[in-house]
Amino acid sequence: MTILSEFGIQTLFTVGILLLFGAWLSLCRRLFCRLLGGAGARILLCTGVLGTPVHELSHAAMCLLFGHQITGMRLFRPSAEGPLGYVYHRYNPRNPYQSMGNFFIGIAPILGGSGVLLLLLYLLLPDLCGEVMDAMLSPPAGAKNLLGDYMGRIGGVVLALFSARAVRQWLWWIFLTFSVMIAGHMEISPADIRTGLRGLLYLLLLLLAVDAVLYMVWPAGLSGLTNGCMTFSCLITGFLTLSAVCATAMVLLAGIGRGVMALCGYRAY
Repeated sequence: MTILSEFGIQTLFTVGILLLFGAWLSLCRRLFCRLLGGAGARILLCTGVLGTPVHELSHAAMCLLFGHQITGMRLFRPSAEGPLGYVYHRYNPRNPYQSMGNFFIGIAPILGGSGVLLLLLYLLLPDLCGEVMDAMLSPPAGAKNLLGDYMGRIGGVVLALFSARAVRQWLWWIFLTFSVMIAGHMEISPADIRTGLRGLLYLLLLLLAVDAVLYMVWPAGLSGLTNGCMTFSCLITGFLTLSAVCATAMVLLAGIGRGVMALCGYRAY
């Protein structure tokens, strides 16, 4: 394959996977609000007590990792108008590392929130966490191609998380409650998107430069990098599936709530 083909595949299986999960989490939050109307917004305001600090601390951690100076931070600001929290930061635009960091700062709530969900599962249900980790990290038996690998990992996480043995434990219901509170605030906001786009160009230029060097001095290394990106995409898919499942559960609960409200004669405004 040509260098541009390799670059396209690498981008698709790294940046593309992250953006796909980010879009799904944002869609779930919007569906939640649409199903419950004003009640959904009030519920998100309440769940923001836990979800918003996780969101903002994820931004802050990435700021520190990429050398940005945090100039202001509010972990939770209960208000019906404006953001529930914020992190203000500044950086040297002439520093490629700091500039590239904007991408990871922008998508930080997806990564940080998923990490917190996994930690919460480990603290509450360590045995179940082990099963979920096995599904995330182990290539599915019988997977004959990349799509089979994806579906096997996603299916493995879902089956482990919602097994009959798991849902019979009262700690599982506590985990579900906390996870929905966190997943409801993992959405990538418009401000996050603007921040991420500023760093995406630097990230893609760096990847393209590495590809060009490998293409000239070690062609086999270029193919190896592409294969590594595809393996990374499978691993990150398994990792992010946990947050995607929790966000989907949030929408399903909203649908049930909408049905109960309709039966009781209430309308969602």
